[in-house]
Amino acid sequence: SASADGCTIKDAVVGLEATHCSALQATRDTFRNCLIDAISSRRNLASLIVDSYFTDNANCDVLVNNGATVSPCTIIGNKFINSADYGMWIDSAIAPTITSNRLVNNRSTSQYGIGSCQTNMIQPQPPADIRSDTITGYGQGGILCEGSSPHVYGRTDIESNVGVGICCLLGSNPTVESCKICNQNDGVVASGTSYPNLGSLGSMVSGYNSINNLSFNVINWNAP
Repeated sequence: SASADGCTIKDAVVGLEATHCSALQATRDTFRNCLIDAISSRRNLASLIVDSYFTDNANCDVLVNNGATVSPCTIIGNKFINSADYGMWIDSAIAPTITSNRLVNNRSTSQYGIGSCQTNMIQPQPPADIRSDTITGYGQGGILCEGSSPHVYGRTDIESNVGVGICCLLGSNPTVESCKICNQNDGVVASGTSYPNLGSLGSMVSGYNSINNLSFNVINWNAP
């Protein structure tokens, strides 16, 4: 297993890396100025990242790629500040829980706050649970869904990112409820047979979202 509880990790090539181990855990740690990924978790049985602080890292703050193994991934109550790439990139993890994190960036060259992907899965998997997070200031946007359909809810605030609030690609069909998606260039963009469920007034299940952006609130690039 890999653990760095209560530590400060800085100026490292990789802050905390785990491959083929039973578990990875980071609790109340600080990751600063790491040269690649602050946390890189691959093919682990479980990943738990809680109450930690990430700042000024050169690549992703957290990269989890569990490659179709049964791998609980829980990321709760962390702060992600001003790193160069993604706040977190979650690929092929089964039903990850991403809750109450604060992701803030002011680098125009940064990517998305959260990348939710299922690129290694043969069969559809239980979706990611993205709840009560704040994502602001990223260069490409708030959340990238690539072949995945997370449940985004609980007053998640996606605001003032440069590009897109939520970008849906490769058959991504996220359900978005009770979220604020404001002050990006575009709010929600769907392409590649992606159909996000934002709810609709008058339906039995309304999204209760606040969507107010600079150019377009919703763009559907799917062919009719």
